[in-house]
Amino acid sequence: MFAHISKIMGIIHFRLNRGVKVKDTKKPQSVFIRYQIGDKVDFMASTKVKGLLNEWSEKTERFLNPKKYPEHLSKNAFLDRIEIHFKTYDSDNLRKGYIPSYKEVREHFKSFWDDNSNKKEKGSTIFDFIDFYITKSEETNAVTSGTLKSYRLAKEFLKNYHKNLETVSFDSIDIDWYKRFVNNCRKNEYTENYIGKNVKFLKLMLKRAFEEGWSQNEVFKHSKFKILKEEVENIYLDQEELKLLWNLNLSKHPEHEKVRDAFLIGCYTGLRVSDINKIKKEDFINYKGRKMLKASPQKTKKPIVIPLHPIVEQIFIKYDFSAIKGVYEQKINRLIKQVAEWAGIDETVLYYITRGGKKEEIREPKYNLIKTHTGRRSFCSNAYNSNMPIVDIMAISGHTSEKTFLNYIKTPKEDIALKVSQYEFFN
Repeated sequence: MFAHISKIMGIIHFRLNRGVKVKDTKKPQSVFIRYQIGDKVDFMASTKVKGLLNEWSEKTERFLNPKKYPEHLSKNAFLDRIEIHFKTYDSDNLRKGYIPSYKEVREHFKSFWDDNSNKKEKGSTIFDFIDFYITKSEETNAVTSGTLKSYRLAKEFLKNYHKNLETVSFDSIDIDWYKRFVNNCRKNEYTENYIGKNVKFLKLMLKRAFEEGWSQNEVFKHSKFKILKEEVENIYLDQEELKLLWNLNLSKHPEHEKVRDAFLIGCYTGLRVSDINKIKKEDFINYKGRKMLKASPQKTKKPIVIPLHPIVEQIFIKYDFSAIKGVYEQKINRLIKQVAEWAGIDETVLYYITRGGKKEEIREPKYNLIKTHTGRRSFCSNAYNSNMPIVDIMAISGHTSEKTFLNYIKTPKEDIALKVSQYEFFN
C-alpha cells in the first residue's frame, strides 16, 4: 500500500536557473518548478519569477529576507501559490489512486496561469488570500484541526457580512470600517467575545497578507483596531466534584461512560481531547517506581511527561491502556452535561456577558457550563490549589507564560484569600 502511494505522490522543488550553476551572478535568473512522480513523470518549467543568485536560498527554495525586501514577499507568495496548486492536484490524484501523464501535468501547470490571469482581471480579494492561507496552513500542518475549523467559520462570517452589510476588501478596511463592523455586530446581538474572535481572525489575515505581499494595508497595526475581549464564567470542577463523576455508575449508559472517562483523563492530565485520542500503549512508562504518561501535544509539539493519577490509571486499565474509541470533542460537549447533572453538580452559577453592547445577567446550573476545556481548567486550578509550584504545573499544561496560565486558574477569590491567610504576614 505505502509503495503504491509513494509512486503517485509528486515531489515539488523550485530551482534557480534549473539548478544549473549560474555563470553571471549579476544577472537575474529564472526560478523553475520541478515536479516528479517516481520514474513516471519529470516535469520542469519556468515560473516566470526571476532573482539574483545571492538573493536565493537553496535550502528553503525561496528568496531571502522577505521582511526586508517587499518584492521578495510577493515573489515567495507567488511560488507558494504554485506549490499549493500542485499539492491540491496531488491530493486529488491520491484520493482517486490515479497517476497522471506528463501531458496531464503540463496541462495542470498551464491551468495555474489561466486561474492566475482570471484572478488578476478580477483583483485578488481578501477572500482569495484567506483561501490561500487556510490551504497553506493545512498542507504544512502549521495549525491544529481545531484552529483550521475556527478559520473556516470566521471566513464564512466575514463572507456573510460582505454579502449582507458592507464590503470586506483590502481597500475598504480602515479604522472607520472597523468601528462600523463592531457596531453592526452589536446591532445583530452578537457577544463581545464573538465579535472579538472575528476581529482577531481579520487582523491575522491582514497581517499575513501584508507579510506575503498580497496587500499594502497596515491598519492591523493601528492601536484602535482592537480585539474585543470580555472575561466570562469559565468554571472548573474541584476534587470533590470530580469524585462525584468518577463514582457515578454508568454501566447502563456505555456512551456516557466513555465520555465521562475521557473527560476525567483531561481533568487529571491537562491534555486536550485531540491528544487524549492519540494515546497508545507505548506511551506509558515506569520511572523510578512511578507510572507515567508520555505525550506530545498537537498544539505545542513539545514532549511532556505526566505522573499517572490513580483514577487515570484505573480508566486506562479498563481500556487496555489505549485511547478510548468513538469519543470526540462534540460528543463530549453534548453528553458530559447530562453526566454531571446525574452526578448532582447542579449549583447555580451567576455570570455576566455583553450581548449587543448591553450587559446581561445569566444564571445557569453548573452542569450546563461544562465542556471539554473545563478539563484543562480543572487540572490547572486543582493543581494550583494543592500548592503545586506554578512552574511545575506549566511544565505539564504546556503554558509558556505565567500570565496565560493564570487565566486558567478559576479558584474562587475566597479560597485564594484563605490560602494567603496561612502566611506569617497575616498571623
